[in-house]
Amino acid sequence: MSATLDSIRTREQLRTFHLTGRGLEERIPPAALRPVAIDKIAGSLSDVESHYPMCVLPGGPARPLRDLVAGLEHAGIIVSAFRGALNGRSSMALDDAVKKAIPTLNECSPGEILKLRKLLPAGAFLLGFQRDAAVLLHAAALAEARQKQRTSFWDNVKRTAARMHEILMLDESHGPSALSSDSVAAALGSGVGSFFKPSLLAEALQRPSNPLLRMEPARRERCEQALGALEEGIHEAANQPAFWLFHSGIFGATSTPAEVIAFNGHARWAVDSFAAAEQFCQARLGQLTTLLRALRTARLEIDSQFEPAVHSEMIERFDWESASPEELAALPPIVVIETASYFGQASLTSFGRLLRSGLPVQVLVVRAGIEARDVSEFTPDFGYLAIAHRESFVLQSSLAEPSHLLPGLATMAKTLRPAVAVLSTPARSDDERAAWLEESLLIFSRAFPLYTYNPEAGQRWAERFHLTAVVDGSSVLTAADAAALSPELRHNFRVIGAEDWNSEQVEFGAYLEQMGKAIPYLWVDGPGGVQQRALMSRTLVNFCVDRRRGWTLFEELGRLGKPQVVPDENARQQGAREAIQKVIALLTA
Repeated sequence: MSATLDSIRTREQLRTFHLTGRGLEERIPPAALRPVAIDKIAGSLSDVESHYPMCVLPGGPARPLRDLVAGLEHAGIIVSAFRGALNGRSSMALDDAVKKAIPTLNECSPGEILKLRKLLPAGAFLLGFQRDAAVLLHAAALAEARQKQRTSFWDNVKRTAARMHEILMLDESHGPSALSSDSVAAALGSGVGSFFKPSLLAEALQRPSNPLLRMEPARRERCEQALGALEEGIHEAANQPAFWLFHSGIFGATSTPAEVIAFNGHARWAVDSFAAAEQFCQARLGQLTTLLRALRTARLEIDSQFEPAVHSEMIERFDWESASPEELAALPPIVVIETASYFGQASLTSFGRLLRSGLPVQVLVVRAGIEARDVSEFTPDFGYLAIAHRESFVLQSSLAEPSHLLPGLATMAKTLRPAVAVLSTPARSDDERAAWLEESLLIFSRAFPLYTYNPEAGQRWAERFHLTAVVDGSSVLTAADAAALSPELRHNFRVIGAEDWNSEQVEFGAYLEQMGKAIPYLWVDGPGGVQQRALMSRTLVNFCVDRRRGWTLFEELGRLGKPQVVPDENARQQGAREAIQKVIALLTA
């Protein structure tokens, strides 16, 4: 009788946990769980060392270190040694990593070490599988996409300024004061004073100025103003960083991280980073407009084609929106980086205003896997919100899928419209392998869809939107499998032994199909390889259902506008005939 009462009491406690998330605290797993379903995709999962450390040049491109050393006999050992040199840091100069890693490569011969040194690019950095690597990969993509255009633009400005300076000097040489004793002495050499007086020669050479050889005062003033603006712009550009990074506290409030400095960036803290970036971008574009007006004026004056009645008003109307892509690319990129947690707590007003402004500002939203607040409350889908603005570039990707991330960042770096990248980054820094598995399951379970939305790819939705399905067909994993790996979400599970199993408990995959009145569970590995059931709270179930619906929505969007297969008429008729023959054969039998 008491066994029956205990069974009833346990059953009620399990129901209470599922509905409220409370009770049975002694059955909360002490650490992250390992879902049995992982074994079904083991062949598709790569390890962290296949992609990290990443070898990155400040001017791009980025490549996994394993790819660089793939031809060496002990490539795996070499990659492990360099991971050890990083020691959990987000980045390190490759030269410093070499000093730490190479002394540990006892298996490698001197010849292999020599080959290794030749393969490693000078001035490169190693990036670990850490959150801050997202910023540096984006910075490298920006540098690779824009550095050549930026250098070409400023070289052109310098040549134009030099030509304007020559024209003004030539005009100055036509003036009556161009000849003096000092200029004659300088032209003839220091020994001329022993033969005659330079002052008398200068006076003899002076003649009345010819007004036809001099600029009109208005033109000269215009040329001087243009030259002044060009020289000021050149001086300003020499002191500009490669990119500006605005944030509200992800890097602290005062200093720029050493990693950002190494990539020639500069970080700025602001309470409202979006509003600050918008205001700063407008100011920088105002300065660029002044420079571009001067550049156009100078080019016309150099060719003696400036007509005040025609060009003055035209140049005055010129603004940054009339600039060419090459000219806009010369502006140091302005980037905003925030966490998904900040987004969830702050007003999205300034974020939306920035996207609607059309300003060439790039936004990075970094999120750390599945966070506890994602399960307990509704979190906006920031990528979907950005797509709603229609004309903004949007990338949603993960550090655990470089084959999608790196091309996406490269495309984003080239765009000169508002751009948003929502990036899934490791939730922990103490255990890269565990973080890699957790991030990989987010992708394989489709809890975090990977996609791009590029307005420059075409006018139709099918041309703009591309969803990446890492797993073909239906996935054997769910968001619950990814959540089970997170230590922060342990309180949403209760692990029970076989003695507490009952008919009310349904495996989560089946539960999603029927959505009945049951308590869903995951199969997880227990002690000694024995499988156990991990019951789930209703809060976690609701989150998983929401993620499943989210994937379904994106999958439908991915199919919109795609050409559909039209059945061949002959094939349709043949199928009908075969069906009729089968029916006749059945009736005859």
